[in-house]
Amino acid sequence: MSQDRPLFLSLLPVMLAVAAVFVVTGAMLSALPVFVHLRLGYGADVVGAITAAQFVAALIGRVWAGRMSDRFGPRRVMLWGLGLTVASGLTCLAAAAFQDSPALAAQVLVLGRAMLGAAECFIITSGQTWGLALAGQTRAAAVIGWTGTAMYLALSVGGPIGGWVQTTYGFAGMGVLALAIPVAVLAFIPREVRPTPKSEAPVTAMPILRAVLRPGLAAGLAGLAYASMAFFSALLFLDRGWHPSWAPFSAFALALITVRILAGGLPDRLGTDKTLRIFLFVQIAGLAGVALAPDPAVAVAASLVAGVGYAFIYPALGREAITRVPTQAAGRAVAYFSAFLDLTLAGAGLLLGQIATHVGLPMVFAASALATLAAFAIMATGEKRR
Repeated sequence: MSQDRPLFLSLLPVMLAVAAVFVVTGAMLSALPVFVHLRLGYGADVVGAITAAQFVAALIGRVWAGRMSDRFGPRRVMLWGLGLTVASGLTCLAAAAFQDSPALAAQVLVLGRAMLGAAECFIITSGQTWGLALAGQTRAAAVIGWTGTAMYLALSVGGPIGGWVQTTYGFAGMGVLALAIPVAVLAFIPREVRPTPKSEAPVTAMPILRAVLRPGLAAGLAGLAYASMAFFSALLFLDRGWHPSWAPFSAFALALITVRILAGGLPDRLGTDKTLRIFLFVQIAGLAGVALAPDPAVAVAASLVAGVGYAFIYPALGREAITRVPTQAAGRAVAYFSAFLDLTLAGAGLLLGQIATHVGLPMVFAASALATLAAFAIMATGEKRR
C-alpha cells in the first residue's frame, strides 16, 4: 500500500464523489420500498418496477457517460452526475408532497430513480476515467479497485442511513439527504484534471467494443459470484436454519473491501494474467466451499475466501480491457466494460432463482463457480492467441 499511497490520496476527491451518490443510492434502496408500500399502498410489483427504472437508466446512460467523459473531460461529467443526484432529491420531495395521490407520486418516483441511475453511471464512469488520467493505464486496476471500494462502502453505509432518515423525518427527509450530500461534495472537487491526450483520428465504437469484449465477458461470468452472494447467501442460511443470515454476504463484502484497501494495486504489480490465474481459482474455491459447507462457520469462512478472489478479479479484468484501447478512449472503455457486469446483475436474479428453485440453493454457488471457471477459460484462450 505504501507505494500506492500518493495515488490513493490523489484519488480521494474522486472517491468522495463516488461515495456521495452511492450513499444516496443505498439510502434509497432502504427507504423507498417502505414509502411505496406503507405510504402509497402499492405492492412488491410496483416497488420492483420503480426500482428497475434506476438500473435501466444506469445501463443506458453508461455508454453516454463514457463518450462524454472522453469528449468533455471527466470533471464536467462528474458535475452532471452530482446535479442529477440533486434532481433526484427534488423528486423525493415532490413524491412526499404528492403522497395523497399515489399514482402521481409513483410516476414522480420513476423519474427520480431514473435520474439517480443516470447519476450513478455518470459518477462512477467519470471517476474512473479521471483516475486513469491521473494514474495512467498501467495502474488501471488500482483506480478501478479503489473507486469500486468507495462505491461498496457507500452502499453499505447508505442502507442504515436511509432507514434512520425514513423513520425519523419521513420520505421528505430522503429528498433533503439527496440534495445535501452532493452539494457538500462539490467543495472537494478539484478545479482541473490532467487533460486527456487527443489523437488525430477519432476512435470509433467498434474497435473499443472488440477490445473489451473478452475481458468484459469474463467479468460478466465472474460477476455471478457477487450476484449469488448478494441475492442468495442469506436464503441459503435461512433454508438451513443457520444464523445470522446476513453473515455470509457481510463476510464476502468485508474481505473484498479490506483487501482492496490494503492491496488495491496488486493486479497492476502482478499483471493481469498472473492475477487471474491465482484469484479466479481463489474465488472458485470460496464458492465451492459455500455450496458444500456442513455448518455456518465453514460457509462464512468460504465467503471470506470468495470475497478475496472477487476483490482482485474485476480490477484485473478492467485493467486488461482499458490497456487494449488508446488513452483518449478510456472513458468509453470503462463504460463498455462495466456494462457487461450491469447485464449480469440485471439477469442474475432470474437465472440463479431458476437454479435455486429447480436444483437447490447450494447449486446457485456451484453454478457461479462453474461460470468463474468459464471466465478463466475465456481469458486463457485469449492469452494463447496473443
